[in-house]
Amino acid sequence: MRGFHFRLDPLLALRRHKEQTFQLQLAESQRALEEAADRAVALESEIKELSARLAEFQGKGTLDLDRLDLESSYLAILERRLEEQLSLADQLTQRVAQDRESVLQASREKKSLEKLRESLMLAFAREESQKELKGAEEIATSRYVRRHRDQGKD
Repeated sequence: MRGFHFRLDPLLALRRHKEQTFQLQLAESQRALEEAADRAVALESEIKELSARLAEFQGKGTLDLDRLDLESSYLAILERRLEEQLSLADQLTQRVAQDRESVLQASREKKSLEKLRESLMLAFAREESQKELKGAEEIATSRYVRRHRDQGKD
């Protein structure tokens, strides 16, 4: 009895590797998105703190215009950085969606080959089973014929 050989095993291995590569790429994109979101949250928090300090500073009786100007400039820089982080987060969200779709497509391709392999393996097993059954029937038939032929000589 010969063993089952799926001639598309190299392609199946390639599809599995492709899926793993896309999964790693997706994980990296998700990590980058999470980092961008964390940075945006930190910037928002810093902007709120600075805005509260500016409001408190302006509420006092005397104004230090240099400090007010400095902190206002810093607030503008933080707001610009926040916009950049939010833009980056949007881009990364799109990349995560694309990477997720790539993983799904690679998974579908791999699964279709795995299903083909499985169906061919089942067909092979059925064929081998039928061959074994046919061989067993031939042996039984030849024994029966020999036994009756030997009984006929006696």
